[in-house]
Amino acid sequence: MIRNVFLDLDNTLFDFTKAEHIALARTLRLLDVDPAEATLCRYSELNLEQWKLLELGKITREQVKVRRFENLFRELGTAASPEQAAALYETFLGEGHYYIDGAEDLLKALYGRYRLYLASNGTLSVQQSRLASAGIAGLFDGIFLSEVIGADKPSKEFFAACFSQIPDFRKEEDRDRGRQPDFGYPGRKECWNRNRLVSALSGDTGGGNPPGRSDPKAFRSARAPSDIIEGKEYVRSIEL
Repeated sequence: MIRNVFLDLDNTLFDFTKAEHIALARTLRLLDVDPAEATLCRYSELNLEQWKLLELGKITREQVKVRRFENLFRELGTAASPEQAAALYETFLGEGHYYIDGAEDLLKALYGRYRLYLASNGTLSVQQSRLASAGIAGLFDGIFLSEVIGADKPSKEFFAACFSQIPDFRKEEDRDRGRQPDFGYPGRKECWNRNRLVSALSGDTGGGNPPGRSDPKAFRSARAPSDIIEGKEYVRSIEL
């Protein structure tokens, strides 16, 4: 029986791609750089490259913030400041939130049936601001941010720190949702929905409220999980 569900925030619950484009366009305009669609898309590619390097332990979080703009501005041939761009972008990224289509229904379906945990590599100040804007922090039994833990997801160290803070935790009662197929981590199962809205109910029929979790009155109007979950999940197991 599954009791614990880990959810990522970006592009699992929140539409990070949309937020990124809006924040980046505002940043570039202030620096007199044309926020052309090709430029925004290229930034996304460069940004992903830097986050992959972070997750491999090859660079630091602070380097990610600046290097993505250094690489972009080098390609564009502009003298704009990468450091200034990084500061502006982080401020704009933390303003507001945009849900992935169906994410609110997913949370309603899961809340009260499972112990929910948020696990994210996102910048602390940005994630705190967006969670406050959405008002969903109270739905989670724990919020684990790598910047606070001191290790990046999906490392063993990150999840070991998470598991140590969950009462009566057992691995067989855990599912992680929101990892893309090329970001596996040893000894865990992962699922990724092709539509990016990831179901935490695959192969499970529920099992009642976890200990200490009362019936969520605020979510009585939620549709049944089977009405929310669409498409098939990509599933694979990676053994230690």
